[in-house]
Amino acid sequence: MKTTFLKGSKFIVFAMMFIAALTTFTACGGDDEDESNTVKINGQETKVNLMNAVEFGEQATITLFIASVDKNDVTIHNLVFTLPTKEYGRTITARGNNVMGTLINGGTKLNAGSQFTINKSKDGVYKISFQLAQTIGNKTTTIAGSYEGKSMTIDLDKE
Repeated sequence: MKTTFLKGSKFIVFAMMFIAALTTFTACGGDDEDESNTVKINGQETKVNLMNAVEFGEQATITLFIASVDKNDVTIHNLVFTLPTKEYGRTITARGNNVMGTLINGGTKLNAGSQFTINKSKDGVYKISFQLAQTIGNKTTTIAGSYEGKSMTIDLDKE
């Protein structure tokens, strides 16, 4: 069981690094007017560049790749949501163990009221919404947004 989990975890990390590097050199498509693929970080709006969903057994890992709010910065941030697939469509309380990424300090709890919802249609379209807040010292970071679209496809069976 542990070996299977480690293999899956290593693959997810590798896929995230590959996609982040790939999106750095990819121009944004014609969806700039699509308001469903936006994120506000401390009130500043930016775009979700790409979404990757991996379902492994009964667990899903959804990664959003998010452009920096500074238009001159090519950094791609990510938010990673982990949930049982049976929880699709439900509002889930965000905790440090089910939301991670470069925008969240993994060693600190998220504030009360932090939550996310992920729906998946039969044709593979994901609808994601989230409201997250985290306070470290006297500084609170807020992250809120939504995404609607299909996942970049990675076939785990061919690995």
